[in-house]
Amino acid sequence: MTGSTLLIVVLGAAGIILAAFLYLGREMRVRGRGALMALRLAALILLVLLLLNPALPGVDPAAAGPTGTTWFLIDGELSLLVPSEAGGSLWEEVVERAEALAADGTGLALATPGLQGPEGTDPATLRLRAPSHPPGNLREGILRLAEAGADSVVVVSTFRRSSEVIADLSRDVPVPLRLERVGSEVRNVGIGDLTLPPSVRAGEALEGQLSLFGENGGGPGDSVTVELRAGEESLQLLRAPFPAPGAEVSVPFSVDLPADTGFVRVSATAQLTGDVFPIDDERVRWIRVGEPEGGVIVLSLRPDWEPRYLLPVLEDVTGLEGEGFLAAGTGRFLQLGAEGEAGRVLDVDQVQERLMGARLLVLHGVDDAAPDWVEERARAHPAVIHLPQGPGGAELAGLQAAAPQEGAWTPDPELPPSPISPFLSGLSLAGLPPLSAVFPVDGEGGGVVLRARGTESGEGAALLLLREEEGVRRGVATGQGFWRWAAREGEARTAYRALWSGVAGWLLTAPAGVVGEEVRPVARVQPRGEPLRWEVPPGREGSVLTLFAGEAAGELEPSLADAVPALQTELRPGEGGVASLPVLDPGVYAFEVRSPDAGEDDPPASLGFVEVERWAPSLRRLPVEVPDSLLPASDGVERPAAAAGRPMRTHPVPYLLILVLLCAEWFGRRRVGLR
Repeated sequence: MTGSTLLIVVLGAAGIILAAFLYLGREMRVRGRGALMALRLAALILLVLLLLNPALPGVDPAAAGPTGTTWFLIDGELSLLVPSEAGGSLWEEVVERAEALAADGTGLALATPGLQGPEGTDPATLRLRAPSHPPGNLREGILRLAEAGADSVVVVSTFRRSSEVIADLSRDVPVPLRLERVGSEVRNVGIGDLTLPPSVRAGEALEGQLSLFGENGGGPGDSVTVELRAGEESLQLLRAPFPAPGAEVSVPFSVDLPADTGFVRVSATAQLTGDVFPIDDERVRWIRVGEPEGGVIVLSLRPDWEPRYLLPVLEDVTGLEGEGFLAAGTGRFLQLGAEGEAGRVLDVDQVQERLMGARLLVLHGVDDAAPDWVEERARAHPAVIHLPQGPGGAELAGLQAAAPQEGAWTPDPELPPSPISPFLSGLSLAGLPPLSAVFPVDGEGGGVVLRARGTESGEGAALLLLREEEGVRRGVATGQGFWRWAAREGEARTAYRALWSGVAGWLLTAPAGVVGEEVRPVARVQPRGEPLRWEVPPGREGSVLTLFAGEAAGELEPSLADAVPALQTELRPGEGGVASLPVLDPGVYAFEVRSPDAGEDDPPASLGFVEVERWAPSLRRLPVEVPDSLLPASDGVERPAAAAGRPMRTHPVPYLLILVLLCAEWFGRRRVGLR
């Protein structure tokens, strides 16, 4: 008996004994008490059995296939599409070898991504398949085949992976293993990254950067041509040296875009004579060209982590585009992108112009020495979040504050009634990381929505206030260090998002603003081989999304009247308000979103384009060397026993029985007057 099994048995027995003691010693003596106790004990026993997971009669539905002496595990990744030395592709070579082995009784399986295990197959099915992306999980595939009874496993792959993956396979497998690499270095160049700002103004140059990787480039003078395009229009040809094997070349660029405003598809395509793998030649981004539509602007006058955490959260919860500007000296501001990357340096006039178009303004680090133009912009704006540095910053928000009191300040779990309390209810506020300081203020000038208490002094203080005067709204954070919540995973990060979601929602529902309510893709360019992710604002659950195969060029108002849908589904968001859709083939898709209660003649709530990128990093790594000899089973790694039947956890009946037993007990207790 293993240690974990013993622990489950001991805790399970303790829970059963405690339940029996409570029924026999503490509950009132009512009719049917013994039957109710039996229902409770039966449910607990079933729960313990589910944790122990014994085998039941039947066949495990997750088994990879029939057991066999040797299994041939194929890593069916896109790099198998490159030509082989014998002609054709490496994939065709692997399929022919698999057919020959299957004739001798070898089992065939394909490695799949994630933890779902390998996919058993046969020669006829394998012929109809094609390499795909992302790559399979080889270690999980080997472990699952060992569970299915394999005596040894042969793994065939191009092994364009890190050396650490090979080392893990060599020491962490329970069965003898042979690693067979197919293919070698080929002539190829690809674009690794394409970095662009999310938007540029009309008439401004587009400044960006791309990186190149490659192999088998030929002589020292070999070079690569990269074409930059906006839609169907060629913008510029860049020349770059051929990257050294295993290295990448960075290529900055500046290019003028067409004067048209709106979303523009910008692509970078590497051109190389003799390139054998076109899949990694093009990278794509969609950016907005023209005057920025009202969005979220974060202006920070002092170095701090808060802007980098707060900006992407506000973008997500409002559905608005965002920009950040960090003070970098007298009259200079560093642009902060939506993903936290630094951009170009702007002067005061440029920053003031951006602030004028903001729907939601965030002022961070304002103190007594703030420039006059910051005060002017703040007083004229209808929706501002203030995160002040000193009493002068609090006064700009209409509050009289004393000097900040440093120390550890823990949020008070008792929430005053406010528009923010529904967002924070149910969260363990007392367990959040403490804030670093607070400004003592008189809360009568505005509604206190969150309080804190000093861990050493025990004093109470306001952390956040909401103020409204003549339709102008202010959210004022009198505490410092909220970013500490966002830096922690789990409930702390959830609380950070919930807090600013509530504040932003309250600010933008003032007469001067409204929260962005469009259903939209998480990104206009989404990775190949992964589920499409869609942001669904509160109240828009159940909206019907329809995707149509589209073209990259054209207006962002697609005509979809006669198009055949590639996918139609209701959007049911999960955690964070994001809905996941099935994996789609690479390409550009036009989409329309209709409200759940919209009629057939009503116009769509939103239209646009989303793209599944064709690009995949299959040849970004060079092939690694693998051992030539058979690798024995690793010492100290226990081989999983082949399942003798169907594991209990895979059977639905125990779960149904537990629900029935608990419901029956609850109903019976109410009938006899027990709580």
